[in-house]
Amino acid sequence: MLAMVIVNLIHAQLFTIGNQEIGFVYIGPKIGMGGAWVSNLKTDNEETGTLFTYQFGVVGKFGVTNRLSIQPELIFSRKGSKVKSDEFDYEGKRFADYIGIPILAKLSFIKIGDFRLHGSGGIYSNVTLDQKSVYEYSFETFEHSIEKEFYKKVDFGFSFGGGAEYELDYGLIVGEILIEHGAVDIYTNDISTESNRNTTVSFAATYLFDIIDLTSKSLKDKEAPPTEDIE
Repeated sequence: MLAMVIVNLIHAQLFTIGNQEIGFVYIGPKIGMGGAWVSNLKTDNEETGTLFTYQFGVVGKFGVTNRLSIQPELIFSRKGSKVKSDEFDYEGKRFADYIGIPILAKLSFIKIGDFRLHGSGGIYSNVTLDQKSVYEYSFETFEHSIEKEFYKKVDFGFSFGGGAEYELDYGLIVGEILIEHGAVDIYTNDISTESNRNTTVSFAATYLFDIIDLTSKSLKDKEAPPTEDIE
């Protein structure tokens, strides 16, 4: 569906109001890192902390107006939480790997020099690839894969944040801070009777190629008549 939309928009005539182009299409890679934690993992003998996490994937950005755009993404991400027990002398982490499709609405509200600031908000839906726990004792490290019946296969929630973009000749460099908060108890009741939900705070960088400009330039180069040497 994403490819069909891109192809249709590439071959369509962009409309303008005054001298301002309204439609635009960008696509490009995204990479990010940050911190994550899971609610209600703390027990009497165990403390929890923030886990370093990462994400990467590809995004598309489709202009509705010159200020408002919709951005669907295909992202691999890791979420989870650190754990620690002074009583039993170990440190560890519990984490899950996901493949997900966030869909964000982005609104540009101010331009400062060559930078444009924006706010964003939307939803995400993740499919769980696997879940693991790693415990590090002074004498040995244990890694354990959590059985599928003990966690939910799908996690979804809400995203919001903001950032800035810098326009280049054929695209944009975008940096933004994004907060994701889950609406799903990621474990079944066999693990915990409390609600365990994912939360992440991350910084992401994206390079977006202007598909229409690149395609137009390519078509113009192909249509340009060959030059002839003048004797």
